[in-house]
Amino acid sequence: MLLLIILLPGCARSTPPKTDNILASGAITALSEPVDLTYRPCRLDFFHITRFEETDNAVSAEAGNAPAKGYNRVARGTIEATPSTSGLNWRLDVTRMEVNGNQTSHRQASLTTGQFATDHRGQKSQWQISLPAYEDTGASRFFSPARLAGLKDDTRALADDLVPYRFTGPVRTGDRLLRIKAHALPQLFQRMGINGRPQDLMPQLDELVLAVEGWRPYQGRRILMASGEHQIEFDTDRPPQHHRLEMVAVYTIDEATSCPVTGFLHLDLQTTYLSYTRHAILRQEWGYQNVK
Repeated sequence: MLLLIILLPGCARSTPPKTDNILASGAITALSEPVDLTYRPCRLDFFHITRFEETDNAVSAEAGNAPAKGYNRVARGTIEATPSTSGLNWRLDVTRMEVNGNQTSHRQASLTTGQFATDHRGQKSQWQISLPAYEDTGASRFFSPARLAGLKDDTRALADDLVPYRFTGPVRTGDRLLRIKAHALPQLFQRMGINGRPQDLMPQLDELVLAVEGWRPYQGRRILMASGEHQIEFDTDRPPQHHRLEMVAVYTIDEATSCPVTGFLHLDLQTTYLSYTRHAILRQEWGYQNVK
């Protein structure tokens, strides 16, 4: 989780748009012809929301010491792709963060900056990640090397959501289009007390493949919808528990520019032990505004 350092008091809070509004904007039409959706040069403003909620059917005897039952985090910034000899060069700047209503930003430097190269499918390489608001101000001396490394890992995970890998070749309705990585899943398991995962389930837990649904109208243009869902049930020992995980993801792409429009990943985990049940939902949403 990004830990941020420089608070600007008095900043006005704003509510980012919801992906649900776009998902409900019109009927879906199957593709009549195959399309090849490669990444192109762009510059986009983005928001990225992570929401966590947890409930259980027991009342803690030490309610005052109970862990937090939820959190809400919003990242905002810009992402830009410019042409290169082999594909695209990307720059991702996180300029503002809000965690449970507390805003963080820096007037002169990005909180985190990630630069990487991709082919036109989004396969990433040549990573360079910096923390300008920490490093340029000298504030990084207050943080451990592990914490700073964690900030850089968060930047990679954010880039995977904003620029997911798209599979090779033209696609029709029903074809695989892209894959969403479930970076938040280990954190969700940890909060739910699940310390081990069956090895045979690891490939299914690490990412979710999305297939093409079709075109949907949005603000006078067409966007391509892709979605995927998966349900997994498994048991763990010490104590013996049964777990059910539901994963759902949706992604939309603009027809004219091939730029992303919105996306979300929804993780729903229920754990039962005798009569005790814990239920946790982690939902990530992201969206974009086309700058040029």
